[in-house]
Amino acid sequence: MSVQSRTTAVQNEVVRLYCTFERDGRLMDPAGQPVIEILDTDGATVYQTLYATQESMGIWYVDWYVPATLPLGDYYDRWSFQWQSTSGVTELVQNFTVYGLDSYINFINPGISQYLDVRVIQLLKDLTNDFVYEAQHIPVYWEAGMRVQQENQAKRVMSYYYFTLDADHYNVSKQAIYTNNNQKFTVFSDLVSIASSSSSSYSSSSSSIDSRSSSSSSSFDSESSPSSESSNSSSSSSSSSESVGNNSSSTSSQPVYPTTTTTTTWVYQPVLTCTGTGAPTNSGVLTKVYGEGPATINFISYMVKQSQFSTKYNFAFGRWLKDPRPVVRVNNRIIDDGWYSDYNGNLFFDRLMAPEDSVSVKYKWSYFSDEEMLGFLDFGLSMMNSMPPASTVYNSLVGMPGEWNAPVLLYAAILALKRLIFGLSFQEQRIVYGRPEDAQAAMAAFQNLYADYFTIWQEQAKNAKTRKLPSISQFITPEYTLPGGRCLSEDTCIKYKIGDEEFEKTVKEMFGAFEKGMSIEVLSMVDGGRIGYSGVKKIWKSGRKQTYVVRTKDASIRLTKEHLVYIPDEDDYRSVMSMVKSDRILVLKNNRLVKQELIEDPILYGKESVYDLEVPETGNFIGNNVVSHNSRWFRYLYKGGSG
Repeated sequence: MSVQSRTTAVQNEVVRLYCTFERDGRLMDPAGQPVIEILDTDGATVYQTLYATQESMGIWYVDWYVPATLPLGDYYDRWSFQWQSTSGVTELVQNFTVYGLDSYINFINPGISQYLDVRVIQLLKDLTNDFVYEAQHIPVYWEAGMRVQQENQAKRVMSYYYFTLDADHYNVSKQAIYTNNNQKFTVFSDLVSIASSSSSSYSSSSSSIDSRSSSSSSSFDSESSPSSESSNSSSSSSSSSESVGNNSSSTSSQPVYPTTTTTTTWVYQPVLTCTGTGAPTNSGVLTKVYGEGPATINFISYMVKQSQFSTKYNFAFGRWLKDPRPVVRVNNRIIDDGWYSDYNGNLFFDRLMAPEDSVSVKYKWSYFSDEEMLGFLDFGLSMMNSMPPASTVYNSLVGMPGEWNAPVLLYAAILALKRLIFGLSFQEQRIVYGRPEDAQAAMAAFQNLYADYFTIWQEQAKNAKTRKLPSISQFITPEYTLPGGRCLSEDTCIKYKIGDEEFEKTVKEMFGAFEKGMSIEVLSMVDGGRIGYSGVKKIWKSGRKQTYVVRTKDASIRLTKEHLVYIPDEDDYRSVMSMVKSDRILVLKNNRLVKQELIEDPILYGKESVYDLEVPETGNFIGNNVVSHNSRWFRYLYKGGSG
């Protein structure tokens, strides 16, 4: 059995439905495992609930077996997920098409879900409005549509009957056949009995975070006694009509009903889903003719839905704009309703159109997709990161400095113009501009604009990277004072704050929060030997390096040999390589800084991943309860010193 795509799903085959998750132009996984509901052509009836499987970062899929008897047409897969564990549930509804058993095509057409920060949305708008507006608003006047659905689909009409049963003890197998009112009803999906009615309730609650932050007064005390303490949507090519019997119930295969206004209780209601040949009585008995199930089934009401194929037309270009709304004309008469567009080059009518009907549409479309535009912006950020001086690297459009906006937008526009120029080398793109000479004129204009933008970008990029930097002077500084020369192991525990919330986690976890653009304050030694929180300017990875264990009776930390540790008796910092047994360092104990002796010389530990950070205000931080010096990311560019 093969695996089909969402555009080529085949009866009696497995269809693989993809969803791609992008956050601010980069692939990113949602919080938790997405839940997928397979929906009928009406966009409401749930066939099956499934759970997604991850293929790679930001790309998830689900496999669903398409029943051999499933009517042909367009169906839906509804993805429910959270972008963050604290955010609300997001729903994404996508469409897939089911073809007959005689069809067999294999390729992948993934759906995409995007999350964009407000700043990224503004960058997209600026790139569109200020640089490539015309390419993103290309008009097409009254293009004639091409009918793409087969004639025999007009006969493919299916009626679904949803019988609300009088009890929950029925076990009925799929394909079983029952009769009522001289009509035949074929069970569409299995029904399993529930021994007793199940219910669940939910309630919402809110909590507040009580965080404590401030500096506490302390003096340097020597210790002589040992201590045991340690540190650490929508519808597509289908239409539906409903008729309801007396006391009609929900159309879901297992509907639920709220029974109170204070605490919501969900009560199981058995519903049997069948396909039928005609209307049953409003209530009564279903009598078995064939298959596995009870001889008779009592029902108290029913609902019927009839799904049929609409008529589908295809047009030359995708990525239609929703504003202004496309204008549809049928047989030279403009119609405002009775049609639906997926805004990707397809138009669906609620009724069956005659082959001789003439359908034309006036619309605007975008040359570039949102994914392509985000790619241009992201590459512009990469170019800025690589421009000298390239000491600071920003991994997202959200976290980059504000003065980088102009050069990033300029380079994104350069890439867009490059694509336009290259596209006009091909006939399909040239026809957008009408005559061949018009396309050549457009190409020449794009080339001149490309050259002008590139010249401006080189100057803007240089200014944005250097305009805030002080003048550079020649100096000589010891190697161990360079950024990355003084490092600590990735599992070093540090107390820090984000906003009013306090954390005590490893420097590796703190680095992850910093990379997301969060403002971090770490616990440091401030004036007078007190402790308090001070802002972090930079955290960076320093690769794998040799570390040494520095240990007192109550504290232990692994540092590189160049790392500086505070020596209170000297009121200065010394590197690990120069420290010996009996040297006294400052250790945080019982929320106070105390002097403690090293119980041994620093011991060689081994090579491991290390990190470094810069705390400009205090020049130090407390890791694993030991006071040590920070590094300064830019200091080595401008002046020497022990920093």
